[in-house]
Amino acid sequence: MKKLMLAACLALTLAMPGTKALCEVVGRTQEDWIHRYTAPNGQEIYYVSFLSEDGEFVTMEDVNFDGVDDVVVLTSFGASNAFYEFYVWDGAQYTLATRNQGLDTGLANYQLYPQQGLVLSHANNGLAGLAHETDIFRWEGTSLTLVRSAVSDYENTSLFENRQYISIDNYDVVHMRVYEAEYDGYERKDNLLWEARLDMTQANDEQALLEQEDAALWQGLR
Repeated sequence: MKKLMLAACLALTLAMPGTKALCEVVGRTQEDWIHRYTAPNGQEIYYVSFLSEDGEFVTMEDVNFDGVDDVVVLTSFGASNAFYEFYVWDGAQYTLATRNQGLDTGLANYQLYPQQGLVLSHANNGLAGLAHETDIFRWEGTSLTLVRSAVSDYENTSLFENRQYISIDNYDVVHMRVYEAEYDGYERKDNLLWEARLDMTQANDEQALLEQEDAALWQGLR
């Protein structure tokens, strides 16, 4: 099983663009493994990954579009998703890129849009892709700032009554939403741009709704 997982991981890294580089396992946390990668400038980068093997799990790629390759590390993967963290060159060293949205496991199946200066993260959460989370970011220094997001999952209702908080998921309905991030200083407000509800007990044109969501997500950005 371990060999099969390693083979799958190698297939994922081979599919990534850029120059591959070797990292090594140097320790572990309670749940994950600590990896070390020595960057081209001699800087030692340590990061946490669920991978327990040494291997070519690091890629050099210009992810912030400044003409200099950055360090991309693979932190986790599964059947549908691979997660990454960026260490971007700031002129003196490689710095872990921060972001104001997304999963703790990293950027999911990232895509780069150099002409627009955007980075996309898309996590497939099931239902043949109907359940998902997509985030579009723009660079501000070494930080990724959310521009738009799309989330699709089972409809949820939250209630607070009798001093109890109750969260109810409706597994018959999928709720699809697109938000635009609006900033006032450090405060962020997510404005709803588009939404749809999909009744899973009825016949639906799911592809048409996904196309509508994608159009709303990218409107004015490309």
